[in-house]
Amino acid sequence: MPVRAPQGALPGEHVHGLTRAGDGTILLATHDGAYRGTPGGWEKVSPSVDLMGFVAVGPTLYASGHPGQGSDLPNPVGLLQSTDQGKTWTSMSRAGESDFHALGAGKGLIAGFDGRLRISTDAKSWTDVQIPAAPFGLAVSPDGTRIIATTRQGALTSTDRGATWAEASGTQPALAGFASDGMVYGLASDGALTASHDGGTTWAATGVTVSQPVAFAVTASGEILVATAQGVVSSTDGGKTTHPA
Repeated sequence: MPVRAPQGALPGEHVHGLTRAGDGTILLATHDGAYRGTPGGWEKVSPSVDLMGFVAVGPTLYASGHPGQGSDLPNPVGLLQSTDQGKTWTSMSRAGESDFHALGAGKGLIAGFDGRLRISTDAKSWTDVQIPAAPFGLAVSPDGTRIIATTRQGALTSTDRGATWAEASGTQPALAGFASDGMVYGLASDGALTASHDGGTTWAATGVTVSQPVAFAVTASGEILVATAQGVVSSTDGGKTTHPA
């Protein structure tokens, strides 16, 4: 059973991402490292590292950013990977070169933006691709065939690893996450939850707005998670209702 995340003030200076771990706890990626929600409050589980672009692919976590005080990681850290629920992190590639503020990952495909959009199929080598506008959010479908980039000009989708892009329509999300290869949920800039049933091509609001959101994620089970100034909220019915995570 999921362990309810602590409500109230979030830990760390900034929360960049979140997921639900295999043991049911909420994991937060923050400016100061990874934190786990416990009945007694937020518990820091990793060394100090600014975990940007945080994304989960099953039990594997990816992030980027900069090392904290006392860390032996390079600066910037490049692509980081954790396979122990955020306790330890290994730099997989682009160490000392990239701080990916946006990351998306699926089966056999990772997309990262560090001023340029880069694509990798093995977490080690990268190819630069062109995109019409700079993304502040990236999402990759579980099967690795589709990329969604959220930009100030609206959401864009690609089905050919970034070679071409198409504009989405409807209620545009500021952040997006795949629940399945075709089902995508998003968070608009005003906190409205949105949904797409066609892989991110068209979007519509679900009717629920989350107050003061700071981070957004969709888990492999289809759960929507939003970190807010008041704590973490969850939706397990496609964004129709929310409740404390």
